[in-house]
Amino acid sequence: MKAFGAVTPRLDASPSAWGRVEIRRVATLREEPNAHGDAVLLSLTSAGEVRPRAEDARQQPSADYLLRYWLVEPGDLVVNPMWLIGGAIGVSQVRGAVSPDYRVYRLDPSVHPRYLHHLLRSQPYFDQYKLLVRAETTFDRRITKADFHPIPIVVPPVPTQIALAEYLDAETSRIDSLVAKKRSLISLASEWRQQLVSRAVTVGLNAEATLRPTGNEFAPEIPEGWRLHRLRHVVGEILDTAHKTAPVVDEGRFLVVRTANVKKGRLVLEGARYTDEAGWKEWTERGVPRPGDVMFTREAPAGEACQVPPDLPLCIGQRMVLLRVDPSVVSGEWLVHSIYAGAAQQFIEVLSNSTTVAHLNMSDISDIPIVVPPLDEQESVLTILRRKTAAQEGIVAGLERQIRLLVEHRQALITAAVTGELEIPGAAA
Repeated sequence: MKAFGAVTPRLDASPSAWGRVEIRRVATLREEPNAHGDAVLLSLTSAGEVRPRAEDARQQPSADYLLRYWLVEPGDLVVNPMWLIGGAIGVSQVRGAVSPDYRVYRLDPSVHPRYLHHLLRSQPYFDQYKLLVRAETTFDRRITKADFHPIPIVVPPVPTQIALAEYLDAETSRIDSLVAKKRSLISLASEWRQQLVSRAVTVGLNAEATLRPTGNEFAPEIPEGWRLHRLRHVVGEILDTAHKTAPVVDEGRFLVVRTANVKKGRLVLEGARYTDEAGWKEWTERGVPRPGDVMFTREAPAGEACQVPPDLPLCIGQRMVLLRVDPSVVSGEWLVHSIYAGAAQQFIEVLSNSTTVAHLNMSDISDIPIVVPPLDEQESVLTILRRKTAAQEGIVAGLERQIRLLVEHRQALITAAVTGELEIPGAAA
């Protein structure tokens, strides 16, 4: 497939005194194999960071394959041509070896490594990489050498490059630190929410409630008047689906809920697929999902759940289970919270960790422990949870919005600097 098209990155804003050359004039492909097989294995992140690869990140390559890895020296440009559009390009600051699927370039002295690092990660270049992708599929979007090497770059005098690189290193580091702190706050808020929900669905939110022992390792104590049940005793039915997914039909109006559509207690419609009425009827023969019922994932990943929303005709796909809620015993909202916290969560984690691939069979699912208070107490606890979790979600949404703005500012700052739009002391042409 031909490239969709190519345009010259935005170089018109750069000072006329800055040189313009193709990448291949300043970056020479360096294919030096890891002949001894003893170099530290490196990975390239979407943030452009070249760093030692975690030993447990993936299956380790064989000894013979290690010899085919490319050596990397500090100051070399590393490119993953399959994930360039995702940000997999950067200058290494460490020595090691990368996969033979990567490309390693030795840089000419006329370009400062850190300047080139920021330049090739600026927005005009990311836009260019997208235009050079030769396929749309996940596994075939490699940017060829023939397309990458002629890309023009701006080359200011070396002192200017150094000044720009030092400025951008300092500013991006400051922004990254702010982003890290905000992500830490999000993590703390999420932990608080998890602890709140876990306590609520296991022992309630009344600190003065009298607890009684259950003899169960996952819920050793529960309040007086509450019951500990297996999931099969709090739902009317547990409905498995055919071990395949309904056919996707263009302009179909019936949502096909796959495991990817169920995340953190919510139905996610991003990337949703739909089928027609015939497909919907076939995939709901065992039972039509009703509002308030709970959809549960048994694999890939196991243990996600959400309620069936009103006014949205749907069927469940492969690896999904429908829990037909018995409203005289439990509400769908309580059941979803229970699956993500407390006894049920611990039970699911134990089962998931006991196999190589996290998978729950139907008997496992029916045995999930659920702590159930009387319906009026369920509603009282849920009312408090809605209020407190809404406040937490508002805080998290605000932090995520701040992170997005910081990331956008970071990218705009880099672009403005490397195209000469930003006046930086010491970076005059």
